[in-house]
Amino acid sequence: MTDVTPTNKEKTMLKKKGRDRLLKLADFLENQDQKHFNMWNWFRHIGQDGHKHDFGSKLTEKTLTHCGTAACALGWAATMPFAKKDGVCYVPERGFKIGKRIVFGEQASNRLFGLNVEQHYNLFERWEPGTETDPKAWAKRCRRFVKEWS
Repeated sequence: MTDVTPTNKEKTMLKKKGRDRLLKLADFLENQDQKHFNMWNWFRHIGQDGHKHDFGSKLTEKTLTHCGTAACALGWAATMPFAKKDGVCYVPERGFKIGKRIVFGEQASNRLFGLNVEQHYNLFERWEPGTETDPKAWAKRCRRFVKEWS
C-alpha cells in the first residue's frame, strides 16, 4: 500500500476549501463507471474501429462519458463546477489550462485544492498497484489523504 501520510513533521495542512473539494471529488468518483477512470492518463480516448469524437475546446463531464474515453482523478476534477469557478479546465491534446495559460497538473491541483507539490504527487501521481483503474479505491485513498493532511 502506498503511503499518503505526510513526510515532514511540520506538514502543510489542507485548507477547508481544499478538503471540501477533495471530498466532493471522492464522492463523485466513487459512483463513476470504472471504464471511464484511469490514473495512467489525465485524459484519453481509445476508440474502437478508429471512430472519433469532437471533444470541443475543453473536457466536460458529458464528453468523458463517450465510449472509449477515460480520465484520471484530476482530469475528472477539471470537469467539476468548482474548476469552472476557478478557471481550470483540461484541453484535449494540450493539457490543463488556468485562464489562458497551459499549466502542469501540479499547478492545476494547487489552484483547485491548494495542494503543494508533495501533496499533489502523493495523491495524483502515485497510486497503489491494481487500483489505477478503480475509482472507488481512489475515492477511499483520497478520504484517507484528507484525514492525514487535516
